[in-house]
Amino acid sequence: MLNPFDITIQNQADDEEIIKVWRHHPFTLIKPVLKVAAFLLVPLALFVITGPSMFTSPVLFVLFLLIIAMSGTFAAFQWVSWYGDVYVLTNYRIVDVEQDGFFHRNFSETMLNNIQDISHEVSGVPQTVFNYGNVLVQTAGSIANISLDDIGNPQEQSVYLLKHQQRYLEKNDDEMSAEKLLKLLAKHGNQLDKIAEMEKDEQRQANQEQQAKAQEAKPGKKKK
Repeated sequence: MLNPFDITIQNQADDEEIIKVWRHHPFTLIKPVLKVAAFLLVPLALFVITGPSMFTSPVLFVLFLLIIAMSGTFAAFQWVSWYGDVYVLTNYRIVDVEQDGFFHRNFSETMLNNIQDISHEVSGVPQTVFNYGNVLVQTAGSIANISLDDIGNPQEQSVYLLKHQQRYLEKNDDEMSAEKLLKLLAKHGNQLDKIAEMEKDEQRQANQEQQAKAQEAKPGKKKK
């Protein structure tokens, strides 16, 4: 069984770090809470109608326990789905972890260098009042777009993503430049070695000439 309380991503590299995690806005829990409350109204109504005799009737008591168990299971299912359904930003990519209940988890992702545009949307009264909405990450080519749905402060989060992508691209450009330099050195390594040997020979010859001149400049020994 997958642990929905663990934030995990597939194929995580050794140097890959989780930078930020988004969850759906807490306001999106209102609908599941109302459904659970509606479930719980049934045993409450039974108790109001039958009174304490409900606990002495095997049928009514079993029905009461069954409704309570179903309500608790549904509440746990909704909570796990909400808490485990996250959007993860790492130093390489954005991962959409879609949690569907207790046993199913789906992953979709895009690398930061594949992002072409990031926009946000706030629609409707609840999103406007409670300041949450969607952030759409548009990608290049056939790569599927990723939508960060119902997250808080969508405008700020879209700006945050853009800044993080810019830092990634700048760092990646530096690494690419270093890689190109290494390739250039490997390609022309033999010529560079020849030039270095020629410089050494010239320096050696210059040293020998200086030593010869210094030797000639010394006064000769007097003959007896």
